[in-house]
Amino acid sequence: MTRFRILAALAALNLSLLACGAAQDDVAENDADNQAASLSVEAAKVRGRLQVPAPTGPHAVGVRRTFVIDASRIDPTTQKPRALPTWIYYPATRASASAPARYLSAAVQTYTESVLGFPAGALDVDSGVLEHARPRVKYRGVLLVSPGWASPVAFNTALITELASQGWVLVAFDHPQETVLVEQPDGTNIEGLQLADEAAFAPRVLDVKIVLQQLPVLVQGFEPSTPVAMWGHSMGGATALEALRLYPRLRAAVDLDGTPRGGVVELGTHEPVGVMSSNVAIVHIGEPDPILMQLISNLRGPRRSKNMYEISHYGFSDFVLFNPVAAARDPNLGAVFETAFETDSETIGEGRAAIATQRQFLVDFMDRFVDKH
Repeated sequence: MTRFRILAALAALNLSLLACGAAQDDVAENDADNQAASLSVEAAKVRGRLQVPAPTGPHAVGVRRTFVIDASRIDPTTQKPRALPTWIYYPATRASASAPARYLSAAVQTYTESVLGFPAGALDVDSGVLEHARPRVKYRGVLLVSPGWASPVAFNTALITELASQGWVLVAFDHPQETVLVEQPDGTNIEGLQLADEAAFAPRVLDVKIVLQQLPVLVQGFEPSTPVAMWGHSMGGATALEALRLYPRLRAAVDLDGTPRGGVVELGTHEPVGVMSSNVAIVHIGEPDPILMQLISNLRGPRRSKNMYEISHYGFSDFVLFNPVAAARDPNLGAVFETAFETDSETIGEGRAAIATQRQFLVDFMDRFVDKH
């Protein structure tokens, strides 16, 4: 399910901003400048207060950023080899004296806030991650992470950090030409939304292949026997399932509310598969996703599934908590967040509970099917 709402949300956001201004001041009903100034003030109240919930595992979490280069494909924007911004999250020693890592880079944050109509600073987030912290020597395996269509993979930080705190190394990456904004090694910025979701799928699956090939370079101590699996949200989940079918290096995959695509739907797989679903199929279609049902009928290996009908599609992102936190500080800003990233999470308690359930599902799945030590 690829429901990133950037394009459709812009018109709705403009209407929402107008409504916010009208509610605050009848005199400023049609004054866009006053509306923007009002939201900027409210954003200042939220700035620095959005936090990714602390992971529950025994390890601190470190991160370092790099690029995975695919020399076989030339990016149409840069006319250089395709370069995937890649983050390696890992269990770190708590004695590490490291600076907090940004949730989004300055360029990506500014651009994303602008495209979505968010006030400046609305996506200031405490990630709880330490940049270049000293890694622990031992880890349990490697998990690849792919985000939803157009979304930065940073939007899945709550789940990523939980798994890293439990001893896994996570290799998370964005997809050029699709992710809202992708930075390149030479400083070039590639604006996303240039590929429709259908056209974006095949390049994503190839991205996974290149990342798998680079794991010995990306992950210290990586060996041929190191367990490797993958998970993702939305199209990232669909990508994980198709990659599991195509690339024997993957032991298992989890799809968080993504409509399956590719040959895996009809051919299935013998490898373990996990599936979590939101209320979207039931509410908007009236019955379970028929493509997902077809996939499940063709799976020949172990599988685990869980329905979370209390949340919507972006309830499988950090916004399941961000939205109610923003709303608690300013209902208008919370409405803007929910318009762009629908979660159906109405309270902070509901957001925390949703994240806890998803974390536990992923931890249990990886413990059961991937960690062979």
